[in-house]
Amino acid sequence: MSVHENKKLVRNFWEQVFNHGNMAPIDQLIGPDYTYNGQPGTASGTKAWAEALRKQLPDMHFTIEDLIGEEDKVAIRWTLVGTDSTSGQRVTSSATNIITLRHGRAISNWQNGGTSFQPVSSQAA
Repeated sequence: MSVHENKKLVRNFWEQVFNHGNMAPIDQLIGPDYTYNGQPGTASGTKAWAEALRKQLPDMHFTIEDLIGEEDKVAIRWTLVGTDSTSGQRVTSSATNIITLRHGRAISNWQNGGTSFQPVSSQAA
């Protein structure tokens, strides 16, 4: 697949799964040999994680800050904002993922950041 097609797949995945709660792209994008930060991963595990995140932050919205592709890799830098369902507090997080694709399927995802939430300042809200 072309770099443009790979970038389109990754953008669609983020928009559909995280911003719209449509889990179907997970089965379409996650390949059978997928790894996350070097550890084996599965579509079902990714789906369970995404559903748990949506339950924790029901109004979450991911903004794609950068989307860069080269050969079989796509780098995405994103910012997340949402309301924590337990505390009612607006929170944010950001990270960068580098996804390697083969034949339209993700085979690897390396994520840096995005594992904790910070309160959204009143100026940023």
